[in-house]
Amino acid sequence: MKKKELFNNKTKDLFYQCQFGHGQTGLYNPMYEHDACGVGMLVNIHGGKSHDIVESALKVLENMRHRGAEGADNKTGDGAGITLQIPHEFILLQGIPVPEKGTYGTGLVFLPKEKEAQDAILSVIIEEIEREGLT
Repeated sequence: MKKKELFNNKTKDLFYQCQFGHGQTGLYNPMYEHDACGVGMLVNIHGGKSHDIVESALKVLENMRHRGAEGADNKTGDGAGITLQIPHEFILLQGIPVPEKGTYGTGLVFLPKEKEAQDAILSVIIEEIEREGLT
């Protein structure tokens, strides 16, 4: 038997059944349980906004050094970040027209430096937005 065949999908599933008590169920596969190894959640349960929450979230990230790589600040783990509320009032102060608060979403997309690749990716994004009936 080849070395490659010793740890095939059936073997992996059996391993994870032993480790987690179950194997793959539907789209869930315990093989991926090592992803997102650290999650911290800080909220104001009354919906209040405060920079203290941001500062605390950054401290949580600083404590995720075990993820293996570090950001340029030598504090945050590679791929780590924080999710915030949409800064609706701030966007309005910048003179950017947006719909009523709570009726829109925002996104962040990292694009390649090459203009041709940017155009191709933006074309797909715009096509999908229009296909979903979003504006």
